[in-house]
Amino acid sequence: MIIKNLKTKAIILGSKILGEKDKFIFLYTRDHGKIKAVAKGALNINSRFNGTTETLNICDTELYKGPRNTILTEIKVEKNYKELSENFRRASSALLIAKMANDMTFENVSQPQIFDLLIETMSHISKNKKNILTSCAFVIKLLDIQGFIPDFKEDHSYHTKFSMKYTKLLHFMKTQPLSEIEKIAMTKEEEQTLKNIIKEVIETETNKPFTLPL
Repeated sequence: MIIKNLKTKAIILGSKILGEKDKFIFLYTRDHGKIKAVAKGALNINSRFNGTTETLNICDTELYKGPRNTILTEIKVEKNYKELSENFRRASSALLIAKMANDMTFENVSQPQIFDLLIETMSHISKNKKNILTSCAFVIKLLDIQGFIPDFKEDHSYHTKFSMKYTKLLHFMKTQPLSEIEKIAMTKEEEQTLKNIIKEVIETETNKPFTLPL
């Protein structure tokens, strides 16, 4: 049986203008994976979607699966992260996470681990100052869920050579919780090296150019 009406909790990964009045909203749900839904009239000044479809809002949504598109019929914000707008680095890290999740996931493929990882990571970024470590760890964990990376246990387990120090760090990021990863002390030079490595991993696995936040 095809379910046409769907109620689900979702985190908003982004949006795209559709015509003169509408928007595509990219939602990630725990039970249904990524859903691309049309918010009709979202660009109108007095739209009921104003303020509710912001990137990274956690929402309760109602959707209608039509013959051509999925339509967003109702949305209620459960949580937003307004505090991120007060800090450029935190905001940049949060938007990186949303972009990665949107770019690296497929529509209608349920992967509950990704939803849980998104929620957990956003909670850490909104409270923690070590956002470089958190956002890099998110990338590694997301790619791991998607099956793109090896275990990093050995320095030869990846087709690009990294020093043993950073191979071990990538393995640690893959296997340990964010609360433990955030305890790592790194110099500015080490942070930059890690960012360069993460960028290389992303571009190698996705064949897309990518920029990490400052």
